[in-house]
Amino acid sequence: MRAYALLLALTLASTSASGRTWRILPDGSGDAPTIQAGVDSAASGDTVLVAEGLYAGSGNKDIEIFGLEILVCSEEGPSATIIDCEGEGRGFDVCLDSAKAATVRGFTIRGGNAVIGGGVLLRGDSVGFPMLADCRVVDNRATYSGGGIGITGRVIARVTRCVVQANEAPEGGGLAIGGNFTKAYVESTVVTGNAATGAWGAGGGISTGSIGWVEVRSSTISGNRSARYGGGLGLRWEESGTIYLAGSIVWDNCAPEGEEIYFETGFSMTCCCVDTTNSTSGGLDIADFCDDCLYTNPLFCGAVGCESAPTAGGTYSLDAASPCLPENNPCGLLIGALGEGCGGATAVPSEGERIVGRLLSLENRPNPFNPATAIKYVVPVPGPVTLTVHDITGRRVTSLLDGACGPGESVVVWNGKDARGADAPSGIYLARLRAGEHTATRRIILLR
Repeated sequence: MRAYALLLALTLASTSASGRTWRILPDGSGDAPTIQAGVDSAASGDTVLVAEGLYAGSGNKDIEIFGLEILVCSEEGPSATIIDCEGEGRGFDVCLDSAKAATVRGFTIRGGNAVIGGGVLLRGDSVGFPMLADCRVVDNRATYSGGGIGITGRVIARVTRCVVQANEAPEGGGLAIGGNFTKAYVESTVVTGNAATGAWGAGGGISTGSIGWVEVRSSTISGNRSARYGGGLGLRWEESGTIYLAGSIVWDNCAPEGEEIYFETGFSMTCCCVDTTNSTSGGLDIADFCDDCLYTNPLFCGAVGCESAPTAGGTYSLDAASPCLPENNPCGLLIGALGEGCGGATAVPSEGERIVGRLLSLENRPNPFNPATAIKYVVPVPGPVTLTVHDITGRRVTSLLDGACGPGESVVVWNGKDARGADAPSGIYLARLRAGEHTATRRIILLR
């Protein structure tokens, strides 16, 4: 609460000089009788400041912010300021264009039911900048996509420091992003216990389709469920732009195809903690796209299994022994949205698992190369090791190593030929090292 109050004070200090503040009270006795009335009274540059309390009924749901550069925020944060849609309509509909920016901050939004974006819809036609910050979007439904949050149109949207839980939709149970080359950031956000229920749906946690690009940073995506594709992330449409994940956890989600991530479009990950089990698409393993990633249990304090979704249960802060804490991983960063919250985990990884998660490495020189490149790899513990080369579609080109290997550094040379001895064509290839359940991947470029 103190952190939210400080953030609010800084925000109001930066806006008060240029606009008026409209204060809204739950009994209707403020500067305007409802949140919508406050928004309708405001001009660009104004702030609509909402006092703590429960807000419901006409004017306090389906709140439309159309074409205004304003801040709508609570005084006391999401735990004290609740918008209850009571099973009909959504909390906020923010529609912006022409480089305008608007922010909704500090609410719990629950009980929404809409076609797209059951809790919140962020949209626009020509490069608007809507932002949702410090909100809890919980127990909402959509009949098409985006049970919690829908982001669509030509916007550059931002969802930051939010909790998205127990939402449900045929596609994108937590968030659905896409339509007309949408761009979005999702930062420091917890996406847990959501469900995509459609027979052909994707993305229990987050779905994307027809995007410009999406970046997911420092977020936790866990305990989500999809009836078909991508329990955690469902990345659809081959012609879409790319998805980039950094410093995020994607773990213990479930779906028939791609339990953690199902992808039809390009994506990459850096310094993430991700479960690679049953997360393939088009013959490619998600580890092929992950640099400096961890493949070990993040050790949540009290996660709830994905089969229970939609649910708001679970505690997704980290045990003191978690590999996602900065002192326990090679990136030196907090991975996920939440820090340490408990200690003394019973399921602590073995020393071998911790070593492999930190020190398994792969590199090559020269890169690009012609006609041959030296691939150096480090295996910190003895055991079975494979080193294979794949083309960008995931097809295996050749195998360079398959057998037991002791700890330490070794080098193998790839001469640029396939398994039949024929010259491989110019292009991007993936060298993939697997030691037990752990994988490292290196992009290598052959230029003829």
